[in-house]
Amino acid sequence: MKRKFRRLKRNRLMHLESALRASEERFYKVFHENPAMVSMISVWDGVYFDVNQSWLSITGYKREEVIGRSIFDLDFLISFNQSRDGFFGETNKGCEIVFQTKEKERRNGLQSSSIINIDGKDYVLAITYDITDKKKMEKELSRLDRLNLIGQLAGGIGHEIRNPLTTVKGFLQLMHRKDELYDFQEYIELMISELDRANTIITDFLSLSKTKSLFQSPEDINSIIQKMFPLLRAHAFAVDKQIDLELNTVSDILGDEKELRQLILNLVQNGLDASAPRQFVTIKTYMDESNVVLEINDRGKGIPKEILDKIGTPFFTTKDRGTGLGLAVCYGIVERHRARIRVETSEKGTSFIIAFPRNNM
Repeated sequence: MKRKFRRLKRNRLMHLESALRASEERFYKVFHENPAMVSMISVWDGVYFDVNQSWLSITGYKREEVIGRSIFDLDFLISFNQSRDGFFGETNKGCEIVFQTKEKERRNGLQSSSIINIDGKDYVLAITYDITDKKKMEKELSRLDRLNLIGQLAGGIGHEIRNPLTTVKGFLQLMHRKDELYDFQEYIELMISELDRANTIITDFLSLSKTKSLFQSPEDINSIIQKMFPLLRAHAFAVDKQIDLELNTVSDILGDEKELRQLILNLVQNGLDASAPRQFVTIKTYMDESNVVLEINDRGKGIPKEILDKIGTPFFTTKDRGTGLGLAVCYGIVERHRARIRVETSEKGTSFIIAFPRNNM
C-alpha cells in the first residue's frame, strides 16, 4: 500500500514537473517570439531582467546594454509617469506612451503591464506595441480631411470672387490709359498690382479644390526642370542667390506637366526665401528603388521642430506676406500624383524630398 502511494506521488510530481516545463516553454515562446516589444523589469529596483528580440530591434539596443540596467538609467520612457507608483502599479492596460530609442528617436507606443512573480520576486511584465506609423497616418488623414474641407470651400467661392475682381481690373486698365488721370497713374498701377496678387491667391486657393489631375501623361522630370531653369535662375539672380542642378538619369513618371512645374517653382521659391544671399538652392533627381526622386535643398537655418508638423497646412505661414497656400498646393499636387513627400531639416538647411512612382505603362 505504501509502495503504491509512493508511486502515485512520484507520478504526480513527474506530471507537475512536466506541466511546469511545458508552461515555461509556452511562456518563453510567447515572450521571445512576440512581435510586440516585451520586457520584464524588477519591481524592487527597476532593473531589466529580460527583453525580447522585438524590443531590441525597435530600440536599437544590444541585449548586454539593457539587461542589468535600470529603466531610468536608459531614459527609455518619455511621457509615462516614471515614479515607482506610476510605472510599478498593479495593472496598466492600453496606456499611450512616448519612448525613445538608443539614437534618441522618439516613438509612440501602446503599453499594457502587469505584475508577475517568479521565484518569489515581483516583476513588471510590459507589452508595448509600436504605434508610431499609425499615429503618423492618423495625423496625415486629419490633415487631408482639413485640406478636403478647404478645397470644397475654395471651389464654391473662388470663382465668385474672381469674376468681380476681373471686372474691376478691366475698368482700372481703361482708366490707366486716360490722359486726364495721369496724376493718378501710380495709384492705379498699385491697385492693378494688388488685384493681380489677389488673383494669384485665388488661383492657389482653387488648386486646393482639385482631387486629381485632369490629364496625366508620361513626363521626364529632368526635361521639365531644364526648361524651367532659365526662369528659376532669373528668380535666384534677382535676390542674389543661385540655383544648382544635379540631374541624374531617371525614368518617366505619369504626371501633369503644368502641376509639376508649379510644384517645382513653389518649392524652389521657398528654398530661395529661406536662404541667405549668395547661397545655393540645389535641385536633384535620382532613382531610389522603383521611385523617381525629386529633391530640393536649401542652405537656410532649418525649420523649427515646433512648426514642422504644421508644414503643408493651408494658411499656415511664417512669411510676412505669405498666404500659407504654396506648400498646401504642393502637398495636393504630390497626392494627386500618388507620390510621397518627406521633409528633412537641420540647422544646415532643409530638404523637400518627393518620391514619384515610376511610369510602368
